[in-house]
Amino acid sequence: MSFGNLPWQHKMHFKFLTVLLFVLAGATQTFAQEQIGIGDLLPTLNLKDQNDKSCQISGDTHRLLLVADNGGTALATQLIESHDPEWLARSQQVFLADIHKMPSVIARFVAIPQLRNKAYPILLGKEESELQMFPRRKDCVTVITTKDGKVSDLMFACNREELQAASTL
Repeated sequence: MSFGNLPWQHKMHFKFLTVLLFVLAGATQTFAQEQIGIGDLLPTLNLKDQNDKSCQISGDTHRLLLVADNGGTALATQLIESHDPEWLARSQQVFLADIHKMPSVIARFVAIPQLRNKAYPILLGKEESELQMFPRRKDCVTVITTKDGKVSDLMFACNREELQAASTL
Protein backbone atom coordinates (compact mmCIF):
# COMPACT_ATOMS: atom_id res chain seq x y z
CA MET A 1 0.00 0.00 0.00
CA SER A 2 1.40 3.36 -1.00
CA PHE A 3 1.04 6.39 1.21
CA GLY A 4 2.12 8.57 -1.74
CA ASN A 5 0.69 12.05 -1.26
CA LEU A 6 -0.73 11.67 2.26
CA PRO A 7 0.66 14.07 4.88
CA TRP A 8 2.67 12.36 7.64
CA GLN A 9 -0.16 12.88 10.20
CA HIS A 10 -2.54 10.80 8.06
CA LYS A 11 0.09 8.09 7.64
CA MET A 12 0.50 7.87 11.44
CA HIS A 13 -3.27 7.88 11.95
CA PHE A 14 -3.66 5.05 9.43
CA LYS A 15 -0.91 3.01 11.11
CA PHE A 16 -2.45 3.59 14.55
CA LEU A 17 -5.89 2.44 13.34
CA THR A 18 -4.37 -0.65 11.72
CA VAL A 19 -2.61 -1.62 14.97
CA LEU A 20 -5.77 -0.90 16.98
CA LEU A 21 -7.85 -3.16 14.71
CA PHE A 22 -5.39 -6.03 15.17
CA VAL A 23 -5.40 -5.57 18.94
CA LEU A 24 -9.20 -5.49 19.08
CA ALA A 25 -9.48 -8.52 16.82
CA GLY A 26 -7.12 -10.41 19.12
CA ALA A 27 -9.04 -9.35 22.23
CA THR A 28 -12.34 -10.48 20.69
CA GLN A 29 -10.84 -13.81 19.72
CA THR A 30 -9.37 -14.28 23.21
CA PHE A 31 -12.74 -13.52 24.82
CA ALA A 32 -14.49 -15.98 22.51
CA GLN A 33 -11.93 -18.66 23.37
CA GLU A 34 -12.57 -18.17 27.08
CA GLN A 35 -16.26 -19.09 26.77
CA ILE A 36 -16.97 -22.60 27.98
CA GLY A 37 -18.77 -24.99 25.63
CA ILE A 38 -20.06 -28.54 25.38
CA GLY A 39 -17.26 -31.04 25.94
CA ASP A 40 -15.10 -28.63 27.94
CA LEU A 41 -13.96 -29.45 31.45
CA LEU A 42 -15.92 -27.62 34.12
CA PRO A 43 -13.42 -25.20 35.65
CA THR A 44 -12.80 -25.27 39.36
CA LEU A 45 -14.71 -22.40 40.90
CA ASN A 46 -13.98 -21.01 44.34
CA LEU A 47 -16.69 -18.53 45.27
CA LYS A 48 -18.41 -17.24 48.37
CA ASP A 49 -22.11 -17.48 48.98
CA GLN A 50 -24.39 -14.71 50.22
CA ASN A 51 -23.38 -15.54 53.80
CA ASP A 52 -19.67 -15.17 52.97
CA LYS A 53 -19.10 -18.92 53.20
CA SER A 54 -16.41 -20.23 50.83
CA CYS A 55 -17.65 -22.84 48.38
CA GLN A 56 -15.94 -24.86 45.70
CA ILE A 57 -17.83 -26.25 42.76
CA SER A 58 -16.69 -29.80 42.30
CA GLY A 59 -16.98 -32.48 39.64
CA ASP A 60 -20.02 -34.04 41.28
CA THR A 61 -22.11 -30.95 40.54
CA HIS A 62 -24.75 -31.97 38.01
CA ARG A 63 -26.06 -28.59 36.95
CA LEU A 64 -25.21 -24.89 37.23
CA LEU A 65 -27.89 -22.22 37.05
CA LEU A 66 -26.26 -18.89 36.21
CA VAL A 67 -27.98 -15.52 36.32
CA ALA A 68 -26.45 -12.18 35.40
CA ASP A 69 -29.40 -9.76 35.39
CA ASN A 70 -32.76 -9.12 37.04
CA GLY A 71 -34.80 -11.04 34.46
CA GLY A 72 -32.77 -14.23 34.86
CA THR A 73 -32.69 -13.81 38.63
CA ALA A 74 -36.48 -13.58 38.81
CA LEU A 75 -36.87 -16.78 36.75
CA ALA A 76 -34.36 -18.75 38.81
CA THR A 77 -35.69 -17.48 42.15
CA GLN A 78 -39.23 -18.42 41.20
CA LEU A 79 -38.14 -21.97 40.30
CA ILE A 80 -35.92 -22.51 43.34
CA GLU A 81 -38.44 -21.13 45.80
CA SER A 82 -41.13 -23.45 44.43
CA HIS A 83 -39.10 -26.30 45.98
CA ASP A 84 -37.88 -26.95 49.50
CA PRO A 85 -34.60 -25.28 50.60
CA GLU A 86 -32.61 -28.50 50.14
CA TRP A 87 -33.73 -29.06 46.54
CA LEU A 88 -30.58 -27.54 44.99
CA ALA A 89 -28.23 -29.69 47.08
CA ARG A 90 -30.33 -32.82 46.71
CA SER A 91 -30.47 -32.47 42.92
CA GLN A 92 -26.75 -31.53 42.75
CA GLN A 93 -27.47 -28.09 41.32
CA VAL A 94 -25.70 -24.84 42.10
CA PHE A 95 -27.16 -21.34 41.81
CA LEU A 96 -24.62 -18.78 40.58
CA ALA A 97 -25.24 -15.04 40.46
CA ASP A 98 -22.86 -12.82 38.53
CA ILE A 99 -23.09 -9.50 40.37
CA HIS A 100 -19.83 -7.92 39.24
CA LYS A 101 -21.63 -5.16 37.30
CA MET A 102 -23.68 -4.14 40.33
CA PRO A 103 -22.35 -1.02 42.04
CA SER A 104 -20.47 -2.18 45.13
CA VAL A 105 -22.43 0.09 47.48
CA ILE A 106 -25.73 -1.41 46.25
CA ALA A 107 -24.33 -4.94 46.44
CA ARG A 108 -22.91 -4.48 49.93
CA PHE A 109 -25.74 -2.60 51.60
CA VAL A 110 -28.85 -3.69 49.71
CA ALA A 111 -28.59 -6.79 47.51
CA ILE A 112 -26.40 -9.12 49.58
CA PRO A 113 -28.25 -8.40 52.86
CA GLN A 114 -31.51 -9.29 51.08
CA LEU A 115 -29.94 -12.49 49.73
CA ARG A 116 -28.95 -13.52 53.26
CA ASN A 117 -32.66 -14.09 53.96
CA LYS A 118 -32.74 -16.90 51.37
CA ALA A 119 -32.71 -20.42 52.75
CA TYR A 120 -30.60 -21.78 49.90
CA PRO A 121 -27.01 -20.95 48.88
CA ILE A 122 -26.34 -18.43 46.12
CA LEU A 123 -22.73 -18.40 44.98
CA LEU A 124 -21.72 -14.88 44.03
CA GLY A 125 -19.40 -13.80 41.24
CA LYS A 126 -18.25 -10.42 42.53
CA GLU A 127 -15.37 -10.02 40.08
CA GLU A 128 -15.72 -10.14 36.30
CA SER A 129 -13.10 -12.87 35.96
CA GLU A 130 -14.89 -15.30 38.28
CA LEU A 131 -17.75 -16.24 35.94
CA GLN A 132 -16.76 -14.74 32.59
CA MET A 133 -16.20 -18.18 31.05
CA PHE A 134 -19.92 -18.89 31.07
CA PRO A 135 -22.07 -17.56 28.24
CA ARG A 136 -25.20 -15.65 29.10
CA ARG A 137 -28.21 -14.10 27.46
CA LYS A 138 -30.21 -11.11 28.68
CA ASP A 139 -33.18 -11.99 30.92
CA CYS A 140 -32.36 -15.72 30.79
CA VAL A 141 -30.83 -18.35 33.03
CA THR A 142 -27.77 -20.10 31.62
CA VAL A 143 -28.23 -23.79 32.40
CA ILE A 144 -24.99 -25.79 32.29
CA THR A 145 -25.32 -29.54 32.71
CA THR A 146 -22.23 -31.60 33.48
CA LYS A 147 -21.26 -35.23 33.38
CA ASP A 148 -17.94 -36.63 34.57
CA GLY A 149 -16.65 -33.11 35.16
CA LYS A 150 -17.36 -31.96 31.58
CA VAL A 151 -20.05 -29.74 30.14
CA SER A 152 -22.58 -32.07 28.53
CA ASP A 153 -25.28 -29.49 27.74
CA LEU A 154 -25.56 -25.74 27.72
CA MET A 155 -28.76 -23.82 27.12
CA PHE A 156 -30.53 -20.58 27.86
CA ALA A 157 -33.86 -20.81 29.68
CA CYS A 158 -35.74 -17.59 29.02
CA ASN A 159 -39.12 -18.45 30.50
CA ARG A 160 -40.52 -20.52 33.35
CA GLU A 161 -41.38 -23.56 31.22
CA GLU A 162 -37.91 -23.76 29.66
CA LEU A 163 -36.23 -23.43 33.03
CA GLN A 164 -38.50 -26.04 34.64
CA ALA A 165 -37.75 -28.49 31.82
CA ALA A 166 -33.99 -27.80 31.91
CA SER A 167 -33.73 -28.19 35.68
CA THR A 168 -35.30 -31.64 35.68
CA LEU A 169 -33.40 -33.25 32.78
